[in-house]
Amino acid sequence: MNNLKLYLPRTGSSQEIHEVNFNLLRKLTKIKIEKIIEFGIGYGNFAEKVINLFKPSIYVGIDINEEVKSKIPKIIELLILDLNNDKIPYPDEYFDLGIACEVIEHLANPDNLLSEASRVIKKGGYFLISTPNLASWLNRILLLLGLVPIQYEISWEYRLGDSVIGLSPRKYIASGHIKLYTYHALLEHLKLYNFIPVKQASIKHSLQLTNKYINKLYNIMNNVLSFSPSLSNGFAILAKKV
Repeated sequence: MNNLKLYLPRTGSSQEIHEVNFNLLRKLTKIKIEKIIEFGIGYGNFAEKVINLFKPSIYVGIDINEEVKSKIPKIIELLILDLNNDKIPYPDEYFDLGIACEVIEHLANPDNLLSEASRVIKKGGYFLISTPNLASWLNRILLLLGLVPIQYEISWEYRLGDSVIGLSPRKYIASGHIKLYTYHALLEHLKLYNFIPVKQASIKHSLQLTNKYINKLYNIMNNVLSFSPSLSNGFAILAKKV
């Protein structure tokens, strides 16, 4: 029974997630985007692609981890802040575009992120956000079987909740997820902070296992059932500030 743990897909790669988000940003290339802010910038890998796309005059990146200072591209103005509580030291309606890729699920207080994003992004500006999907087609099946959803982390040390299929708690490399959204819940949350969705996209995480038959079956099902962001492994939303 221990081999069953291999059948649970890994979380999506940065490349898969970045590609979906970047394709949404391409929709804005005909719009003048000069000032950009990215929430949770990490080491700036996605930021470099965005800078090459828009050639902005200002690119501000926010992260809580001071270790990124030595690796962040010099063109980026880095702010070390806690998005759960801290205010952004920029005036209202300053930025043309805000980006928050795979960040909001790590926050205990996502309202602070959305409130500050709404404050510093111009009316008519854009906000790109992506996150894992609690209600993906796979998670719905797992819940029906009495299993814990993918990317839902009860413990940051152990994978729990699979005893129904004979698996005992085991060491687990957690991502630090605190809040997982469904697609419609995030739409509702965005609208409360004056963001109206203009484009959405599914994020599909591929599966690579030694068992090629299970691998093929999963990937076929994933391609078919992820036709809607509400069912996909994750989703990205490009919203407009109104």
